Amino acid sequence: MVRYLHFYSAVWFILLACSNCAAQATVTLRGDEIVQAGETANLVITLDRAPNFEGSIQITIIGPAITYGYGVTTKPGERVYQAPFAVPPAAPPGTWTVSKITFTGGGQPVELAFKGLSFKVIPKPGLVFPSSAEVTINPSQTQLLRREAARLQQRIQDLKANLTKQANPAGSGVVELLRANTKEAFQALEETQSTFHKLAGPESQAGAAEIFFGDLRKSYEDVLLDLERERTRPSLGGSLGWPFLMVTTWTPTPQTRYPVLAQAVFRAFEQNELAYKIVSDSGTLVFDLDVSSSPTGATVSYRRRGDHYRQNVNPTNTVIKELPYAIWQVRFQKQGYREEEREHDPFRDPNHFVHVELQR
Repeated sequence: MVRYLHFYSAVWFILLACSNCAAQATVTLRGDEIVQAGETANLVITLDRAPNFEGSIQITIIGPAITYGYGVTTKPGERVYQAPFAVPPAAPPGTWTVSKITFTGGGQPVELAFKGLSFKVIPKPGLVFPSSAEVTINPSQTQLLRREAARLQQRIQDLKANLTKQANPAGSGVVELLRANTKEAFQALEETQSTFHKLAGPESQAGAAEIFFGDLRKSYEDVLLDLERERTRPSLGGSLGWPFLMVTTWTPTPQTRYPVLAQAVFRAFEQNELAYKIVSDSGTLVFDLDVSSSPTGATVSYRRRGDHYRQNVNPTNTVIKELPYAIWQVRFQKQGYREEEREHDPFRDPNHFVHVELQR
């Protein structure tokens, strides 16, 4: 059996060679009808008149849900150009089409009108794709996060001590104190992220790190926005969320009380500290999240705060693989049942498991 069927296909077209004359040009394309992914489709472009200056021919090829573009250099006096197209090994099978050809000599490209050429791509057997990847941090990055976690812990203690010294706990001085501390923590986060990237090893983890630090940054930005609104209020009397709320997580003694805005600041600081500790202890920036529903078969989507939902490949019950450490919102949808949404905080819920009971 012949493995490949070869044929030559010629397509001719006419175009204006320049803006001041009606000269004609012809392009001929010739290629194999069936090409296996990973092989080369041998295309030949023939001009009816050779350009008298150096230029280039740009070819656009469209496959199923994918587009490639490449070019060949032209030389004065030459009409025929080999334009081999290396089909990617994992190229999707189906019909691929030469959809566009342009010629340029460094100025405005001239699109050449022609009847498109198509060829078939068949899949390459035996391809092995990775199913998972390990995103780790190196010892220097681990030490950095541990050091910054200790500094955050000290920052929390210092802020609590300074709050207890305020003569007017409902006054503007408290807001300014909270703003100053939050801005300092925000700046420290930016510096830590910059140093973290500089310490990165040869294995790239920039994507996971950006999400990890971006989620912490979002918490600080939300707190700063609330503090700015509070600072610009016409009157601060009672505006700090008085009467006080007891904050048990950071309270040195059962009698110590802090305003609501201080609680929000503490929460951002604590999330930051805990995030640093978890990532440095685990040695990775990602985790797997088990999601399940009763009944099963629900479509699962997930997003970070402020982002758009992205759909998981598999319905429940399933595992969302390698989520960067951040607070995620998970949505469950199944026909005939109410939509459900849950938040997963990997810093406070180390089990990394979300289950919902779907209701009609």
